[in-house]
Amino acid sequence: PNFKKDPERLEGFLEQLPSPRRSAFEFRHPSWFEDDVYELLGGSGAALCVAETDDLDDPPLVETTRWGYLRLRKEEYRQEDVATWVKRIQACGWEEAYVFFKHEEAGEGARLAGELLELAGEGTPS
Repeated sequence: PNFKKDPERLEGFLEQLPSPRRSAFEFRHPSWFEDDVYELLGGSGAALCVAETDDLDDPPLVETTRWGYLRLRKEEYRQEDVATWVKRIQACGWEEAYVFFKHEEAGEGARLAGELLELAGEGTPS
């Protein structure tokens, strides 16, 4: 959270990644959430990781590639919260999205993932 935006470092790092590959970047300092960063990510085919926590509500949802990567880490998600995420994800132009719920202490992640799939019309995971 203390690492401020450094576009030159990000660009150099992106150039070092092997191709083809998929990579997602999660930034925690607010200075990273700007157009020049989104352009760097998009130009290299990298996704902006959408990370929601109790400290960072309503994180920016920016499409930098054809797929999305989300980390939903709030302490609690109600069904209407999951439904809101389904709508936000479906409104994107992504071909696919990777969505992770961090709730291993309570064992809720799998249930929330199933709820998300059901609300998205994908059925429940097998």
